[in-house]
Amino acid sequence: MSENAEECVAGEQFDLKKIVDLRGDVYAFFSRGISREIDKNYLEWLRNFLPLLDEIGKQNSDGLYLAGVKGLRDFVDNIGDEDELIEEYARKFTSLFLNVSPNDVLPHIHPFESVYLSAEKLVMQDQRDEVVEFYARFGLGVDKGFKEPEDHIAAELSFISSLNTQMSGDLAGSASISVVAEKLEAQKEFMETHLLRWVHLMGEDLKKADENGFYGSMSDAMLGYIRIDYNFLKELVEYVKNEVQ
Repeated sequence: MSENAEECVAGEQFDLKKIVDLRGDVYAFFSRGISREIDKNYLEWLRNFLPLLDEIGKQNSDGLYLAGVKGLRDFVDNIGDEDELIEEYARKFTSLFLNVSPNDVLPHIHPFESVYLSAEKLVMQDQRDEVVEFYARFGLGVDKGFKEPEDHIAAELSFISSLNTQMSGDLAGSASISVVAEKLEAQKEFMETHLLRWVHLMGEDLKKADENGFYGSMSDAMLGYIRIDYNFLKELVEYVKNEVQ
């Protein structure tokens, strides 16, 4: 993905299905990294995914993203005993995201939009209801196995991934380009009204809690990518709208 849609077109690289597939894969990768503990399958996904993350970095200049990807590569390169690392990060995940730790001595993260944006700073507030309605517009919702509220960061990232998957099917089938334009516009709206309003706040807390570890690097890479992608998406929406006219 080049830095903007205009460069994609000018460089004869423009393949809308390839773009939405790539965006879907990246959002799915970040969503999985925060939704549950690291396991062997995710470590293998991370190893295989790093070349793509590196390639995105070569075409963009976002310092936060580049630092995050470098941190993820350093993390992979320095894995010793994989089983020990998985056990260590299972404990860390439990402490960070499930708010469980001995004597409350480790930092906690609250990965919910409601906690950051509601007046009450509690889960299950208006923000959760709003994202549920947004998901439902496209026949989407959280997986039955996911037991957290729908405004969890992993769920919001998964929504964007799933909408890209829908668009990929639209483009492979007989759907009109106007259907794809509508879903691209919806992603932009969702990012502006939800994701971009709070993800940087959570990301800062996550970075502080695990600054030199996997989650600190994941936070940087995720925040940087969302920033890159939003700027790209704004131009992509306009390009596809012009194609509809």
